[in-house]
Amino acid sequence: MGIRPVPEENTVPPIMRDDLFPDQYSPDQWTFETWPLMRPDGELARVDGYFIFFSLAVPDGSVQDPEDRYEQARIRYYYSQDGMTWTDGGELFPEGDALGDAQWAGSAVIDNCRLSIFYTAVGEIEPDGDGDGNGNGTGAPECPGGSARQNGECPPVGNGDGDGNGDGDGNGNGDGNGDGDVGEPITISTQSIALAEADLTVGPDGPSFDNWSEHEVILEPDGIMYQTAEQAEQQINNQDNGNDDDGNGNNGDGTGDGVGDDDSQDGIAPDRTYAFRDPFFFTDPQTGDDYIIFSGKLSPDFDLTENGENSEIYNAAIGIARLDDSDDGNGDNGDNAGTNGNSSNGDDNGDNSVSMPNWTLLSPLFHASSITKMLDQPHLIFRDNIYHLFANAYSDSFAPDIQGWTALYGFTSEELISQYTPINESGLVLGNPETAPLQCYGRVTLSDLSVLSFALYPEVEAERVDELTEQERFDAFGGTLCPTAQLMTPDNVTDNTTQLVVGEVCQPGTFPCPPDQSDDSTGDGNGDDSGNGNGTDGN
Repeated sequence: MGIRPVPEENTVPPIMRDDLFPDQYSPDQWTFETWPLMRPDGELARVDGYFIFFSLAVPDGSVQDPEDRYEQARIRYYYSQDGMTWTDGGELFPEGDALGDAQWAGSAVIDNCRLSIFYTAVGEIEPDGDGDGNGNGTGAPECPGGSARQNGECPPVGNGDGDGNGDGDGNGNGDGNGDGDVGEPITISTQSIALAEADLTVGPDGPSFDNWSEHEVILEPDGIMYQTAEQAEQQINNQDNGNDDDGNGNNGDGTGDGVGDDDSQDGIAPDRTYAFRDPFFFTDPQTGDDYIIFSGKLSPDFDLTENGENSEIYNAAIGIARLDDSDDGNGDNGDNAGTNGNSSNGDDNGDNSVSMPNWTLLSPLFHASSITKMLDQPHLIFRDNIYHLFANAYSDSFAPDIQGWTALYGFTSEELISQYTPINESGLVLGNPETAPLQCYGRVTLSDLSVLSFALYPEVEAERVDELTEQERFDAFGGTLCPTAQLMTPDNVTDNTTQLVVGEVCQPGTFPCPPDQSDDSTGDGNGDDSGNGNGTDGN
């Protein structure tokens, strides 16, 4: 049975793939998750008349299967004076500087012409961060059962025994009878949140970045509140090793779910459903405190008041960390951790906090235990004295008994760290048309309620990515910006047919970089303030 269509009032209009080309944004690159340069106050930044976007990218057609694009993703930047026509500035980071084997989504803030870019470092971290001389930073994930790696690889786990206790091999090769081989164990790359800074200068040829700081890992999962890659790997391989007891075995359709036989509808690779990524910088306007929220997963050791069905699999969370100004980096020991907002029970884990240099990892801001595996690119806007929390999810990331769409979801609260209420009861804010359920993804809501996203598989009727063959995905992948959508209200319950052009952003005001050396730092409405987020700068 197919997925029920997204309600019309929460649906963007269909787009034609040909309308995206010739591409105004990235003609030589496949681009996907995208985020704008922001001011510390959460407003869109415009520097000397330029808007700046950052996008994950790979060279156009460089991977045969678009679903493999994340394995070699790099961050590029793009700039525009009119908010519609964009110029590719190239890779953001100097060669060899970025941490990880790949870089995934994040956020960017400009303060007094100094860029702070928060991003996800995936895989091996360089240079050596653990003192063992191997240059692997966080270290290689442990093998299932604690087995030692041999030439960098985990040894085989062993085979199913035909007792009906599960036969999945994680690759979709099970026959559904409980008698197949377990196959090679699943391995999951580590994900860490990193920070780098640079000076932003606007010259005759447009914006450029120099005087880079060293890249630094600022947040890693603790294994108590937030699941580590090792914990996720162990959980998946334990299931694949025959721990399911319903005797149904894994899927026999060749799609593979990588998690035994939970009937999860899951066609998304485990490396993608695992999460400690997508950092979003947010300054609380009511306190002035700085935070990062991020996509995470609940640790198996996280204290849930009630464990729902499959809560160890469907354990998506939106994490939060607070910047502490104290020199020792110990913060206030989590006194502000408070009561979690979550989608099921409102657990209070206020005594959980883990301090890292300058940042304190707090209990999850929100979680969707027993509901979904993914809450991608979470972000916040503060509007009408209400905190609006948004995140993305794929339809096939939801538990079997949950109706979910590939869409943007939202939640509200009167306090930053408190119980969050789903918008429109279901949380659904903006989804794709019935004729193209995978049209756009990676939506990011700006303060003016415009919504950026990238073109995933427009003009394709499939409801799940794994319903398409590799060649069909290659032929259909959009790999550029979708038309910008405009919400009428944060809950988007009114008419939402307004759609701007591809990549369009419209917001007045600008500031110079290097900053104006005059004493006028308050902004005079003409866009000549220093860009420190405190002036009006024409907005």
